Amino acid sequence: MGSIPERDDAEQDCIDRRSKINSKGELHVWDKAGKLKLTRFPPTMMVGLKEEVMEPGVNYFIAMLEQLGAFTSWSCEGHPTGFYVVFDCTLKLARKIHCAGYFTVELETPNAFSLRLNGRYKTTVEKERTLRWAAASWESKLGPLQFHQIR
Repeated sequence: MGSIPERDDAEQDCIDRRSKINSKGELHVWDKAGKLKLTRFPPTMMVGLKEEVMEPGVNYFIAMLEQLGAFTSWSCEGHPTGFYVVFDCTLKLARKIHCAGYFTVELETPNAFSLRLNGRYKTTVEKERTLRWAAASWESKLGPLQFHQIR
């Protein structure tokens, strides 16, 4: 299966007019986080690698996981097969994250979990809409992302 097709102009206009703006007329929290230049070093086992800029689609979830006390190690916003973030945390926190909805949380190693987006999306618009919904759910169930604390 190939990559998700790019947006056409009509789809982009729809996003610009509705999806990116919340009910208060502000940029949606997922889009706001996506505008950050979030950089992280790969896991320490990968000696010699340089700090990398994270993909915009994972920024909100990386920042929120770190705010909750998790340590993120790998991520991909969804090309070609799917969105994921790998993170280390306690089982209690992993269960809390799972209960926030929209993602499966899978055990990778004893304290490492992966967060994976459920479903297959025909377009980027569908995937981004779902990620906005997921971020809104996390804001409601896990508390707001503290942008001023993001490093």
